[in-house]
Amino acid sequence: MAVTIKDVARAAQTSTATVSKVMNGSYSISEETAMRVKKAMEELHYLPNQRARNFASQSTKTVIFVTSLGMNTGFSNPHMFEIMCGLENTLTDKGYSLIVKSVQPQKVCEFIRQAYEMQQADGFVIHASVLSKELDELIYELSIPHLVIGNPNFASHFCWIDVDNRLAGELAAKHLLDSIDTICDRLEVNPFQFAECRDAYLAKRGYREAVVSQMNYIIVFDVRADVVNVVGIFHQLENYQSKL
Repeated sequence: MAVTIKDVARAAQTSTATVSKVMNGSYSISEETAMRVKKAMEELHYLPNQRARNFASQSTKTVIFVTSLGMNTGFSNPHMFEIMCGLENTLTDKGYSLIVKSVQPQKVCEFIRQAYEMQQADGFVIHASVLSKELDELIYELSIPHLVIGNPNFASHFCWIDVDNRLAGELAAKHLLDSIDTICDRLEVNPFQFAECRDAYLAKRGYREAVVSQMNYIIVFDVRADVVNVVGIFHQLENYQSKL
């Protein structure tokens, strides 16, 4: 049976991450520990994977975004689409390429381990939907460069970022209400300054719409006997026609 990095770590009484750092020439490892690791490698006749050894020193200029995408995710989950667009734009500015890989949660550990050992990317961006304790152990053990999008729901070693949803909701609600107040003031002055509804059927019935600036919401209203009747506030992706 071939000798593995775990066998070397066990013989040197250290972690596989430390063994990996010694093979890659890291200066963060003490001389005593490095000598112990090298001695264990010699005694076990361990021959490391050359591509794995060069991972830290050779850049692929590639980052893999690991997630679990279902059918029509871009439509059912616009947030995921925005994440991918943001990653792509930022990495492109830095000279990197982004690969989006949809992996079943139970196969994520296997995929990341293989991609890491075969030097397919400089690092991984991982969506919280595919996290597991096994993945946490793998990334910590091998010191895999990564960033998790979303707060893990368990204690972990992950490096992660997340949105302050409460604050974002408060700011969005304030902006929406302020915008509605401004639109209502304009409705009182001249409601006909706003365009007819884009839906032909609703336009024929006299409905008009006012778009809330910088948000995907619209105010739908009609004017009867010089009275403005606001009938609803809807998201632009919502099928609001059926509700009127």
